[in-house]
Amino acid sequence: MNQPVTNQKAGGSESDRRRSTRVLLVMPVDVAWTSKDGLQVQEHAETEVVSQHGAMLRMGTRLPVGVQLELRRTASGKSSKARVVGVGNPSPDGLARVAVELTSPSDAFWGISFPSMMPPAPAKPGVKVAVAKPSGVTPPGRR
Repeated sequence: MNQPVTNQKAGGSESDRRRSTRVLLVMPVDVAWTSKDGLQVQEHAETEVVSQHGAMLRMGTRLPVGVQLELRRTASGKSSKARVVGVGNPSPDGLARVAVELTSPSDAFWGISFPSMMPPAPAKPGVKVAVAKPSGVTPPGRR
């Protein structure tokens, strides 16, 4: 379940703000933070979407925007500091959707390779490009 997510919404404004490609990825993470009472809290969560700059988490606690977190990938033990940047509507199972931004963006934290956000380079004049079709490849000039 490692799929790029379209970065555009109506009018393109959401795409203009994206700094990296989002990828659908369900991954268990442990989330740790300090409560407003000074207590250390830790909770198991799951990612819905990840990017080089952050993630959308599904978790039981609806954290306020601005809370500083420590994320730890349970499978690898890698950790990263992050902060809450948004809270969305609950998921169908009632869990809070918490948007987090990594303090130090990383290509490696999530353990995947992210697709490029760069648009494909235009073909050079006079160069014919083959187009992939369900039945195979169509040779140049036979479209």
